[in-house]
Amino acid sequence: MEEMDETEAVTQVYMACIQQGPRVGISYYDSSIRQLHVLEVWEDGSREFPLIDLVKYQAKPLIIYTSTKSEESFLCALQRGDGTSEAPTVKLVKSSIFSYEQAWHRLIYLRVTGMDDGLNIKERLSSMMDMGSDVQVRASGDSLPY
Repeated sequence: MEEMDETEAVTQVYMACIQQGPRVGISYYDSSIRQLHVLEVWEDGSREFPLIDLVKYQAKPLIIYTSTKSEESFLCALQRGDGTSEAPTVKLVKSSIFSYEQAWHRLIYLRVTGMDDGLNIKERLSSMMDMGSDVQVRASGDSLPY
């Protein structure tokens, strides 16, 4: 059995995913390094969501948040384990939490270590993600409260 050093941080990754047609916005927050990752993937329409599986395998989320209005096939993909670790817990949240407006308001209050204080809000956010991608913004805004 491997011993864990008391100073090692326990990795807790929280993910948020939102689907809009073939586009999926994904953000995940790794609490051990205090880092938010944001991406958008385009699924091929097979309803198996292989890119979701890849991101889950790499990020190893403890909890995945998604909308109560998510399609069944999308929920199944989020709940599916990869065979190497425990399947993540999927929590359904009100779809209004994933609205662009609510996400935008959460993001404008985000403080980023090392970010130039001289940047305005739009410049600051644009340097972190594609603000033209509504699914990236919506997924990111949802992962911030957690």
